[in-house]
Amino acid sequence: MTIQYLSESTEMYLKAMLELSDRDKVAVGRLAERLSVTPVSANEMVRRLSEQGLMAHTPYKGVALTTKGTQGGLQCGAAAAFVGMFFIRAFEDRMDKNL
Repeated sequence: MTIQYLSESTEMYLKAMLELSDRDKVAVGRLAERLSVTPVSANEMVRRLSEQGLMAHTPYKGVALTTKGTQGGLQCGAAAAFVGMFFIRAFEDRMDKNL
């Protein structure tokens, strides 16, 4: 399953959750700190992402990525890596031509 479109803020939250999910659940405050947003903003976004099926939030217990959220986060990371490799190869090709 591929997720067609994710907003930039959704991608940021999913990537941060992948990085922080060394445990089962992540405290919303920890997520807010990681993203340099207020806890209120993080709570609101977590609520929206939970409604979309990307996160599972248990009040006072924390938040975890769902399977769909994990796939979305990995998809974002893969896309970023692909773009990075494209620019590296383009740069290398250009350097080879200039030598």
